Amino acid sequence: MLSHDVVEDVAQDVFLKVFRALPGFDLDGAAKLSTWVFTIATNAALDVRKKKRLQLVPLDDGTNVVDDKPSAGRADARVQQRQTEHAVERALQTLPDAQRIVLVLSVFHGLPHAEIAAVLGVDVGTVKSRLSRARSALRDQLQEVRHVG
Repeated sequence: MLSHDVVEDVAQDVFLKVFRALPGFDLDGAAKLSTWVFTIATNAALDVRKKKRLQLVPLDDGTNVVDDKPSAGRADARVQQRQTEHAVERALQTLPDAQRIVLVLSVFHGLPHAEIAAVLGVDVGTVKSRLSRARSALRDQLQEVRHVG
């Protein structure tokens, strides 16, 4: 959701908020601790995005190279993979925040629909519809990438 230049500051703010509010967290309440922290983090990320339109965040910074032996086939595959990743990044940036955050929480964090609903304070049906719209929009935008590969 955020670029590398602000994510550490936001993370620090989130942990400070969590630390300060932790004594008021109800361990016997309906929300899990992880859901409560995700809610704080999500709101902080959305607040930053509202204040400033951020640049694209690369999915791969090139540091996780599996095999450094030169090979034309592997190099071509890496180039194609990076092009696909950049296309996905651009497509993700076009999604409305409400759809993007649901997609990020579902795909990248693996949260179930009910937990995403709790984090965002919306109904499960809203999560499902936003996720469906986000996937549909990505599918449409990435159609040419699928045909190239």
